Amino acid sequence: MEHVSPRPGSRKRNEPDLFDMTPAQEAEWERALEKKGRIPFIVYPNLCARCGRLWPPIFMVPNEEWKRYVEPAKRHEVLCRRCYGWIKKVVDAGVPGQGGRGPAASSRRGR
Repeated sequence: MEHVSPRPGSRKRNEPDLFDMTPAQEAEWERALEKKGRIPFIVYPNLCARCGRLWPPIFMVPNEEWKRYVEPAKRHEVLCRRCYGWIKKVVDAGVPGQGGRGPAASSRRGR
């Protein structure tokens, strides 16, 4: 696997060292990498849990508000601002006393 650190002895004379390491330090670094093993860098992008938007801008709301509107199973997920607004609107429309008719109101009508 290729990596940024040059191999010992791979530098040409008078070529600047990327990390300003001596040849002995480079050799030590290489031994440490080979001993420990290398882990590839993989990007795991943030996605909106509702619509799948890639890298939505991060925004903040108070914890109590987040708990009120986001279901427990999704509280550790990322939401885009648009989906969060939609969720708030839907929840508020279904909660009695918030201008909407919630489940309690609709069950009373059927009686």
